[in-house]
Amino acid sequence: MATAGKKLLEQLEKERQRANRNGLMFRAMTRWVRLRQKGINLGDELARRGYHHIAIYGMSSVGECLLEELRDTEVSVDYGIDRNAKNLYACIDLCTPDEELKPVDAVVVTVLGYFDEVEDLLTKRLDCPILALDDLMYQ
Repeated sequence: MATAGKKLLEQLEKERQRANRNGLMFRAMTRWVRLRQKGINLGDELARRGYHHIAIYGMSSVGECLLEELRDTEVSVDYGIDRNAKNLYACIDLCTPDEELKPVDAVVVTVLGYFDEVEDLLTKRLDCPILALDDLMYQ
């Protein structure tokens, strides 16, 4: 009986975490749409900061949206980084965080809710700013 209760609690915790990530994504995407409605493109903000060659960490739906947002801007997405890179397809090179990471001006992290962990991982591998997508949208 205790094992069933423990499994139920673990499942509830996973669902709580998923709901939290979905809430973060909803708020971020809403903010992004509002910026676009005002004519603000994230590529302009990155270029203004001097980031012309970037990598995107997290190539799920949010990463794909950022890649599309940066198309035809002054910012080149040199590659994407994702733990699941081997099972993903994109029009750019993809690699896992454990592979060799080529130098870029900055990395934009699109994985919401895990920025600190990703930043810790990437600062050991790259000598460039690691930026949270949601921070870009609120500046």
